[in-house]
Amino acid sequence: MKSVYLFAILLINGVLLATTAQAHSMHVVAQLEGNVISGQSYYSDMSPAKDTYVGTYLKGHEDDEISGKTDEKGYFKIEVPATGDYILYVEGDEGHKVETEVPVISAAANTGSSDSSSGYIQIRQDIDQLKNKIYLQNILGGVGYIVGIFGVIAFFRARELTKQAAKNAA
Repeated sequence: MKSVYLFAILLINGVLLATTAQAHSMHVVAQLEGNVISGQSYYSDMSPAKDTYVGTYLKGHEDDEISGKTDEKGYFKIEVPATGDYILYVEGDEGHKVETEVPVISAAANTGSSDSSSGYIQIRQDIDQLKNKIYLQNILGGVGYIVGIFGVIAFFRARELTKQAAKNAA
């Protein structure tokens, strides 16, 4: 019985007093405009993936790879021979790797300004940030599950003790 309480206390202390330990992941936002694939690669803490390897190939033609590197701000531009369905991947430090299909931005939708291109990238980054954000409701839900599990354990323990007390009294 004491070991259960000790385990519960250690678990609660571990949950409440633990420092935030989050691995950062790599993200990439890319688009194909004409014959140029452009985009940005960054880590989950929004720091740019500087000087990382960027490779792309036409879907189904892995042998015909075109490569480049990101700049100091994580941006890249790769000229490709033709439009089509491209797969782009970025290999960062410490084994980070991300792969994505490159969406084609049609010439009719593009006004020809670089503002629309950077606007598209900014919107994609904002969406990605919202997807990866840890919300308070998620944390409270996790704590609720833990409290609920301990509540069920306490219920069955109390029920067991009540049965034993009734046996001893009779």
